[in-house]
Amino acid sequence: MAQQNPKNKKIAIITNSGKGIGRLIAQKLASQGIIVVVNDDDIEAGLKTTEEIIISGDEASFMKEHINKPNEIELMMAKVFHKYGSIDILINNLYVGKNIQKK
Repeated sequence: MAQQNPKNKKIAIITNSGKGIGRLIAQKLASQGIIVVVNDDDIEAGLKTTEEIIISGDEASFMKEHINKPNEIELMMAKVFHKYGSIDILINNLYVGKNIQKK
């Protein structure tokens, strides 16, 4: 059974939010009263971002599932629904591309 969200806050998942733009997005949303789920396969970076958000007085949790693996995406979504009861915002912050090297 899903836990309730007693404060009725919005829930956001931001993928690859342990660093860079994703981290900034997570911090901004959290500062606006949104409960943030920090997702990153870099566990150290993800935990650091989550801790910084919590220390600032906002709400966050960390999930390490890799978004390039469908079974892990499903697992993460199930965990979020179980913990919070809903997902209101999903920001897929993933860059997939080739490294461009100057010739």
